[in-house]
Amino acid sequence: MSFIILVLNLIIYILFHVHGEELDESESGTFLFLSDNEEFFEDKSELVGKGKGPKPSCQDETLMKFLSSLQVINPESVIALATKNKLEKCCVNISKTIDEMKSYLKSCELRPEQETFVRLLKCITVLHKKLCTNDPYHKSFMQYKKCFGTLQTEFDSCNGPADWSDSSNIKIVCKAYQEITDCYYIKTSVLCGNQAADVFKELVVAVIDSVVTVNCSNSTPQVGSLGRQSDKTLSQGQELLSSAKSLKIQQTHITYTVFILVILIKRLIK
Repeated sequence: MSFIILVLNLIIYILFHVHGEELDESESGTFLFLSDNEEFFEDKSELVGKGKGPKPSCQDETLMKFLSSLQVINPESVIALATKNKLEKCCVNISKTIDEMKSYLKSCELRPEQETFVRLLKCITVLHKKLCTNDPYHKSFMQYKKCFGTLQTEFDSCNGPADWSDSSNIKIVCKAYQEITDCYYIKTSVLCGNQAADVFKELVVAVIDSVVTVNCSNSTPQVGSLGRQSDKTLSQGQELLSSAKSLKIQQTHITYTVFILVILIKRLIK
């Protein structure tokens, strides 16, 4: 219940304080380079100051301000940052938000019910580290960036159930995990190709892994691996899509058909 209230408050805050889909450009800023062994939020000492005496509680409004500046309300909305038209500007804004957030969290004490905010902020940090400061991955991602940008609306249907990542039920979490990662892969593969889908799903898995608290390794397929039958179906789907362009058939209908076929085949294989 507390999570739902926090999310509703955040949505209201975004509606009143954020205008337009594009992020505001920072006047200056540098990317936050993290070492390979550094995990943000892993060490709680990084979140609180080391001075003497009790500290005031962290304020929900301030935490919401950090998230609303990036229009983030769940892990899927963090992934959506990667499809922004001006990625370099987005990276600068994310870096600026992370720096401000770390500074604030050192000055106050987090309450247990604010864990949701912390986990979302960790998602943002992981995305920034992977997409903005990992040069090899950044170069691979930019090869398909234009195509990824055309999938912003398509990716909306990949959102999991409300507060799925906060559930303590491993079956619910892992089912949502697999459906979400498969959805991103399938939609990207149909419109951008299998190699592009592999690149994007690598980012999706990194972001979602940072927020999921249970181990779904046994139920989640490896990046880009949906089985031979699924790959065959995806290939057929791409051929259908090419034919559809000449026949002026709506791509969304074919994408949905391919998605259903893949799910049915996966269930038969199991």
